[in-house]
Amino acid sequence: SWPLASIITYEFPARESMPPVKVVWYDGGLKPPRPRELESDRPMPRDGIIYRGTKGVMMAGGTSDMPRLLPEAKMKAYTLPPKTLQRRSGIYGEWFEAVTGGEKPSEHWPDCAVPLSELVLLGCVAVRVGGYLTWDGANMRFTNSEDANRLVKPDYQNGWNLV
Repeated sequence: SWPLASIITYEFPARESMPPVKVVWYDGGLKPPRPRELESDRPMPRDGIIYRGTKGVMMAGGTSDMPRLLPEAKMKAYTLPPKTLQRRSGIYGEWFEAVTGGEKPSEHWPDCAVPLSELVLLGCVAVRVGGYLTWDGANMRFTNSEDANRLVKPDYQNGWNLV
């Protein structure tokens, strides 16, 4: 079973020219601290995302809300960059185009869904085992927990097997 709520912290090391990134996942009604940049008369969204960077904070509610700079005055003062990417028909239209022989979707599932699924499942293992885990993605194993590794590739009993 799963917990009623959890907070899971993921830490990604620096890669090539990209700095390290920390991602904190809240679920089960748990919420992050209210950003001090959020106006006092503006409520926190029921669900969403907060981006905290070296130059400021952005927040978006839900899965399709456009992130906005905080406070709102900063957003109003910001000039959006020119649109340079090709505009497509949206996620469902792009899927239809791809399955009928057109261009692949901008959110190509092997590039997006597979790593995201791995991330979520690693969080599930961490919640179950507890403590800090270090993942070696290339070798599909944790480098610091055999208990966690047993959940990645469990031993099946009584002749059962996963093919």
